[in-house]
Amino acid sequence: MDDSLLRSSGRIFVPFSSEPHSSDSQPGERFMLTQKESDRFWSNVQFTDGCWIWTGNRDRCGYGVFYRHGKRPKTHRLAFEEFYGPVTGELRVCHSCDNPPCVNPEHFFIGTQADNIGDMCSKERQPRGITHGMAKLTEHEVLTIREMHRNGQRTTPIAVQFGVCNEHVRNIILRKLWRHI
Repeated sequence: MDDSLLRSSGRIFVPFSSEPHSSDSQPGERFMLTQKESDRFWSNVQFTDGCWIWTGNRDRCGYGVFYRHGKRPKTHRLAFEEFYGPVTGELRVCHSCDNPPCVNPEHFFIGTQADNIGDMCSKERQPRGITHGMAKLTEHEVLTIREMHRNGQRTTPIAVQFGVCNEHVRNIILRKLWRHI
């Protein structure tokens, strides 16, 4: 890693280890980058006072990926492990900055998938309404369904009209679904 880049970022880099991993590893085990891999990794980072942005390859969700031993581990996990050591078990490296290409270890926390989802929901970042990949209705249609019910129409004909199941209409009316509008 180029020390001048880190000095310009105002951070001090103290890697956990630069020893290469063993070839007789266990599945799911995490390893530190070799010095050569570390140099290649950090050459793909744009350092700023906030997020350190991964400028290399990214997946379809915007998370950095680093080609290594025929695999594509996420760059935020590798960055965390470079600074703090391996993350084991079901724990995940989660972004507190909510910026997928960020690899600044100060912007991460360790938690379970449930912790990560809880963080997402507490910040209201989960897909809702028409942004949800499974959405079949628009916000206008949801408001129309509620209005039709207020005007005395039964749920079954409403469900048929909008091409959804009766339970879905009931959950919209009860605001178990689409409660944000």
